[in-house]
Amino acid sequence: MSRRSDGHAGLALAAAAYLLLAATAHAGPVYRCVDAHGAVSFQDRPCPRTSTQKQLHLPAAPPAPRRPMAPATPPAAAATAAAAPAPRAGPVHVPLPVLYGCNNAVTGEYYITATPRPGYLAPLGATGVLQPSLGEVYGARGGSRLSAPETHDQPTPGLTGHTFVRVRDTCRRLDHGQTCAALRRMQDDNAEALRQAFSEDEAALEQRAAELQAQLAGC
Repeated sequence: MSRRSDGHAGLALAAAAYLLLAATAHAGPVYRCVDAHGAVSFQDRPCPRTSTQKQLHLPAAPPAPRRPMAPATPPAAAATAAAAPAPRAGPVHVPLPVLYGCNNAVTGEYYITATPRPGYLAPLGATGVLQPSLGEVYGARGGSRLSAPETHDQPTPGLTGHTFVRVRDTCRRLDHGQTCAALRRMQDDNAEALRQAFSEDEAALEQRAAELQAQLAGC
């Protein structure tokens, strides 16, 4: 790296300024060389033997300011952070459903439902009610919850095999513990159905399993 003067003072000064700045940047020595013809040059390595040499000592450039380093994480803290498992999402809680325990008015069978059945027609013979008189069948307070008989497609009046009466199942809302027990039974029944299900039925049963699991989180 060298710049030679052509004898003009302006070029010599420009070359000297350039080399001085370059030398300051890397803080190395600068040599002033004058050859046999009087030409002056400045360079960062010693002059040739045929030139007169003068070494210039320039002050070193101040070091660039360093950015403060972030504090290092202690090894113990880093190991603890690496070993700590990622937080898991908690179970999804949904309100417990409102369930009712009902007895079928005709068969007496007990069942659990979220929507009790409204009144419906049932054959009078299926209710097990004796028919000595209309007053005894329909007039007893707190009796079988039967309305007056309705005859369908039967021209003969009276209580016959074609007589239907309106009945209503007896239902009672389940409390918290009974609701949780009912949900667990539903979960077991759904799991058994899923084990025996065809592939086209699995998606609906798996969705039902997820719903029951979310509801049981509130038990």
